[in-house]
Amino acid sequence: MSIVKRWAVTYTKHLKHKRKVYQDGVLELCGSGKKVLLYDDCEKLIDSKFLKNDEVIECGRTVTLEAHLVDIGVLEESRAPLADINVTGVRSTERHGAGSQKGKQISFT
Repeated sequence: MSIVKRWAVTYTKHLKHKRKVYQDGVLELCGSGKKVLLYDDCEKLIDSKFLKNDEVIECGRTVTLEAHLVDIGVLEESRAPLADINVTGVRSTERHGAGSQKGKQISFT
């Protein structure tokens, strides 16, 4: 598993409109440094792009993906990629944990 860099971003799908509506998201730069992944605020993958040699991802820049315009904000701490998280939001290595507490009574004595 490689470490990725993550930025807090705002993005819009209104590439050609004068009045753009922006949403919060996360942009990940994969360990190879060649691919960026755009996630919405629920950490669902919505777009990706392979970078050209002259493209740089850094705070304050704007990147155009296939279907989104992305304004890059602050760099968050580097960590494992979101792609390692399955549909339920649990990392594949954490599946055999305590399980759900729904429907169980918990006593504090």
